[in-house]
Amino acid sequence: MIKKNLGGWSLVLAGLFMWVDGPAMGDDLRWYMTPGFSYVVPDTDRKADGGLGFQMGVGMSRNNLSLELSAVGDNLPQKRGSLEFRQVGVLVDGLYSFWHPSIYSVYGVLGTGTLWTEFSGATGAHPIVNAGFGVKTGNFWNDLLQIRIDLRYRINESPLLQQNRFGDTVVNLTFVIPLGRKKSLKTPLIQNGVKKQAMNGKMDSDQDGVIDVRDECPSTPAGWSVNKKGCELDGDKDGIVDRLDQCPNSPPNEKVDQAGCKLADVIVLKGVNFKTGSALLIQSSFVILDGVSETLQRYQNLVVEIAGYTDSIGQDVQNQGLSKRRADAVVRYLISKGVSAERLVPRGFGRENPIADNNTPEGRSLNRRVELHILKQ
Repeated sequence: MIKKNLGGWSLVLAGLFMWVDGPAMGDDLRWYMTPGFSYVVPDTDRKADGGLGFQMGVGMSRNNLSLELSAVGDNLPQKRGSLEFRQVGVLVDGLYSFWHPSIYSVYGVLGTGTLWTEFSGATGAHPIVNAGFGVKTGNFWNDLLQIRIDLRYRINESPLLQQNRFGDTVVNLTFVIPLGRKKSLKTPLIQNGVKKQAMNGKMDSDQDGVIDVRDECPSTPAGWSVNKKGCELDGDKDGIVDRLDQCPNSPPNEKVDQAGCKLADVIVLKGVNFKTGSALLIQSSFVILDGVSETLQRYQNLVVEIAGYTDSIGQDVQNQGLSKRRADAVVRYLISKGVSAERLVPRGFGRENPIADNNTPEGRSLNRRVELHILKQ
């Protein structure tokens, strides 16, 4: 019964390990050791206090999945009397990392095995299953150590104390120590003084798992998933890759801006600013306008009005002229980036249509703006 249980779960975990195979996300094919400590909060039916435990195992990671074989043990003294549960066991675990927000990762764990228990002179070996989640750090000390902490619920099939099953909570602190030098499916090369990567003897310059001769996007950023053509993924197919898409579920055929969100009829170009009292764009505006240029070139039928506005300080005639010159400056920049002049209509509105209170410095700052008005889609 136990061997059948353990063997079946091992096959499932091994199948998952092979299923996620794929070099596009990077591999580290070293074996590693997992010494660590645990604290067990026992099932109330045990009538026992919590106890410390140990673990020692080996494993290997591939992509986001790790497969581990571990020996575990703990002692759980009963609240009354001198009896205690003495337990040692063997576990086969699969750990899957599903979220990588920064220098740490969040993972889930599922495993099975056998636990040998001694209590009040009786001994027995019974199957266990554990599941939970945890957090692991990045690698420390030149890639020689990783630290994990996880919370698991462990179910132990056991007839002791006239119970058929115990459910214990286990907190693990584990140190992951790689064995040997780092190995990978990708072997580093130096060519013409530039570090590159080879996969099975073929060059992969951007190290995305797609060799150069098949890579249609040869400069993808490191660490992001790509498709078979070597290009970043675009889940909603709106033309904005997932890495940059702030609205990742856009409806089909919806026109979106450079952030992947629905293209509004009126868009305030926040961050497009000019030197005081002039129509000279400051350098920080170029990034915003580059994004506008990309959007306009993606939708070639768009015709837009570039609308300049000022605050209420100064003469109307001066404000009108300044707002028009600023709109003209934005148009000239977009033309320099390849947008057709026929699709751009500059217009100055002066102090008209304020969007904030002109009686405060903050409001006047908001009113000094450039807007994009869509005239034709």
